[in-house]
Amino acid sequence: MTKTKFLLMAVAPAAIIMPIDAHAASEQVTIEGSGIVGTELKADITSLPKDSNYQYEWYFVNASVEEPISSQTSHSYLIPAEAIGKSIIVKVTDDRGKIYESKKIVVKGTLPIEGNDYVNGQLVAKIEGLSSSTDKPTVFTNFQWYVVEDNKAKPIANETKLELVIPPLAADKSIFFEAKTEDGLIYVSPNKKIQKLNLNIEAIEFEGFTGGDFVVPGDTLKVKIPVVTTETNTSQKITLASKQVSFTYQWLYKIGSSYSIIPNATTPSYMIPKDTQESAMKDIVVKVTAKVGDQVVSAIALTPISISDDHIQAIEKQIGTLLTVDSHKRVVYTNDIQSVIAQIENQYQKLTSAAKSQVTNYSILQRAVADMAKVERIAEKIKALDEKTSLQTLQQLKAEYDQLDYLQRSLDTGNSYQQLLKLLLENPDSQKELVKLGEINGLITALLGDVIDPIQQYAPENTNVLAEKIAEIDVKINALLPGYKMVVQNQAILTMAKADLKSAQKFEKLFDKLQGQTSKQKVATAKSIRSAYLKLNLRQQALVEYRLSLLEEAENAEATELDTIAQLIQEVENTDASKETWDKLLANVKTIISLQKSLKSYNDVAKTNEMIQMQKDLKAAEKVISQLEKYNSVFTTETKYNKIQSAFNSALKAYNKLTITQQKYVYNANILDKIPINSETPSETNDDATAGKKFSDDINTAIKDSSNFENYARSVDELVNKYKELSKGVKKYVTNYADLKAAEANVKAVRSFEKKVNDALNEADSNKQYSKMQAVLKAYSKLNAIQQKLAEALYNQINEKIMEHTTGYNDLNEELVDANGYIFSLNAVKDKINKYNALFSTEKKLITNAQDIKQAIHDVKAVESFIKKFQTNLEKNPSAIIKDFRKLTTLQVSLLKGYEVEVNGQLTSLLEEINKMETSEQTANDLVVEMIDLINELQKDGYYVSDIESRLMEIRNKYNSLTAMQQKLVKNYSKLTQAESDVQKVKEVKLLEGDEEAWQKAYNKFSKKLEQLYEVINP
Repeated sequence: MTKTKFLLMAVAPAAIIMPIDAHAASEQVTIEGSGIVGTELKADITSLPKDSNYQYEWYFVNASVEEPISSQTSHSYLIPAEAIGKSIIVKVTDDRGKIYESKKIVVKGTLPIEGNDYVNGQLVAKIEGLSSSTDKPTVFTNFQWYVVEDNKAKPIANETKLELVIPPLAADKSIFFEAKTEDGLIYVSPNKKIQKLNLNIEAIEFEGFTGGDFVVPGDTLKVKIPVVTTETNTSQKITLASKQVSFTYQWLYKIGSSYSIIPNATTPSYMIPKDTQESAMKDIVVKVTAKVGDQVVSAIALTPISISDDHIQAIEKQIGTLLTVDSHKRVVYTNDIQSVIAQIENQYQKLTSAAKSQVTNYSILQRAVADMAKVERIAEKIKALDEKTSLQTLQQLKAEYDQLDYLQRSLDTGNSYQQLLKLLLENPDSQKELVKLGEINGLITALLGDVIDPIQQYAPENTNVLAEKIAEIDVKINALLPGYKMVVQNQAILTMAKADLKSAQKFEKLFDKLQGQTSKQKVATAKSIRSAYLKLNLRQQALVEYRLSLLEEAENAEATELDTIAQLIQEVENTDASKETWDKLLANVKTIISLQKSLKSYNDVAKTNEMIQMQKDLKAAEKVISQLEKYNSVFTTETKYNKIQSAFNSALKAYNKLTITQQKYVYNANILDKIPINSETPSETNDDATAGKKFSDDINTAIKDSSNFENYARSVDELVNKYKELSKGVKKYVTNYADLKAAEANVKAVRSFEKKVNDALNEADSNKQYSKMQAVLKAYSKLNAIQQKLAEALYNQINEKIMEHTTGYNDLNEELVDANGYIFSLNAVKDKINKYNALFSTEKKLITNAQDIKQAIHDVKAVESFIKKFQTNLEKNPSAIIKDFRKLTTLQVSLLKGYEVEVNGQLTSLLEEINKMETSEQTANDLVVEMIDLINELQKDGYYVSDIESRLMEIRNKYNSLTAMQQKLVKNYSKLTQAESDVQKVKEVKLLEGDEEAWQKAYNKFSKKLEQLYEVINP
């Protein structure tokens, strides 16, 4: 705390008196001036008291250090060049020593700007020559143009380049330029005063209407973007860009020399109301107001646009002159239509969309333009014809001309149609086409030979020849003229042949897979090829018959290996197990199993399972054989009893674990007859020894007889219980207790097996019973020989029960089909299928030809479906029957042999009935060809014949007498119905003759052919 402050507080302890600041608030003194080098700064003391004298001092300020500017003590200061970038303040002291200080002002450098002083003119700031040192040139980092408004500088948005196009906002204001360097120096230009705007709107123009000085109701008038200009002091005219101007609009209508506002019409466009013709609004103008900055200018269009429909009425009147009426009161085009139609169309196209929509009869003009173009095009084509023109071209052109109606034909003033008919009459190709047609029909019929049989072979013997014949026919058909292609006969035969050829060729491609295959692969591929072959029909099979030798060769590719398996199996079955045959027996079984697994064509599942089980049995027997040999080797006088007894027990135990079948393979089982005798210890004759020996004999007696399980089990159970009651001394002399334990285990195993047998036999569900019985058989195979012998009666019970189930499938294990079809009738095959379906799933696996049965199921369904369709379509659609029959495969057709159906109340062979239908179809060709010719003769030289009505009646009667299948073959039937329809149309128009307008309208729609027919029927 300073001394002064201390004294103040001592004098006035009850109040705090703050010291007077050394400087007054800076806002009481301000500096006037731009702060630019070369300009003058002035100290403004107008805010200070007036009754004092003041002294001035100017300072440079750097950070917080103030440096007095020497000799600068006046109220103004001229900024020197070296002061650029420095901060300056001024201090003012009054008579009492009170000091007032201003805020800092930073000195800026000056730079010149050059250019115009009016809007849209250009200014350029000159920064060259501002560097004070060549060693360190001045680098500018920022530029900005400003406009001075209300004595405040406002930056002009986005104007940060040296060049400036003076914007409208600068009009009647000053602008300047500011540049900053990387050193923090600022340069500014002097203010540039910009001239005021002297706005003017140039002539207002419209667009979007027909043209001239009128519009029609519905037209939309649109103001073109007005051109706004400004004039400089030197009378130079400057055009402003549209984006610099904002426009507003007001549409008006003129009444005399006055204008009336159109409410809500304030957009650049205005649609003329549809009801304008009834209102006072006749002449339309628009007032446009343009605003640039804060200046506004308005103008009204000088020439009003009149509302009128006179032009539309004029076009409608011209269109009306295009049509006239001839001497027969038929509407036709006028003779000079060609000279005026283009002119009217041109005038119409100049109209706006709204104006076009008001031309009520434009459809006449539109049709006239299209009709004239169409007729001229046809006429040009006819003009280019000569005697060398093909019949096809002539027929196509005639058909095109025949589609013209009466009104269109009135444009044909050059008689081009007569020229076309003349060429048609003189063309020689027509007769040639008929000859070609007959040849084609003969070639198609020849594909099946002389007699049509629904399941016969094709005359060509293989696919290659048939393909050549079909290709030849297709070439000839494609060479026919369009009008003749449709009357080619026997198309059904050709279609069938193509379908059969495609199927046969697809089948032949299957043989490509055999290339480079192994024997196993060939057999697999041959199986799929054979399956595909059986699905072909007889015609298709005949085409590929020459490939069957390759198929049979592939099917027999594994014949050698199959023979080897058969020989080895026979050798194994005839070989008794012995030490000499053992190794070979093992090797043969192993070879058989390996071959069975490797061959695709081996399908004896039972034999395969038998060999696999035999291999397992041989391996089990081989272990016991080895143990017996080991026991035999220690059965000598030199070997201790204990060791012999141990070897004997191990061998006997292992032997007893074998099944009966496995024990049969133990060729050295007689070694077990060598029972060990303990000669090392003397026989004891005490009571315990006697009792123990007797108990041992009882055990041997009990387990020796295994013929009856119940007796065996009872004896074993009694001995087990007695043994428990023996004293330790007696038990010591029971030498075969292990045999008793083994017998006890056998009883337990057989009783468990018995429970499974009873459970299976008591099962009510036959399917579940069969499954349980199969499980019982599997369990029996796992019992050892003693257990199997004890359970033999139980096994026989199950086996007999299973035999009841298996009698159903044994008969099915015969071949169901052969290469030529089913060897049974349809009903017999169905019976086999029913038996198969009745089998259990496990039984079905035992059917070796199950795949054939599955195929039979599919074939039976297809055949029964065909039989049902046969009965349904016999009368109403016989051709569908033939079509469905041709889809059947060879196997399916074979099921129909001997099958009888009811036809006309009598039973007859279905195949014979199909044959009759096919033959009928062939013999019907003559009737069909005659019918086709009669229909073709209804017209001659493009016109209907004079007796058309009587001929139609005759043809219709004959057609109705044809069968449905024959009617399908009349490929030009549409010509008959067309002729009948044409006659009816003509008669209906005849009935309209009392109503002239309706008659003219209907008659004008006639084609050339109908016009001629009208004259024939109504001479």
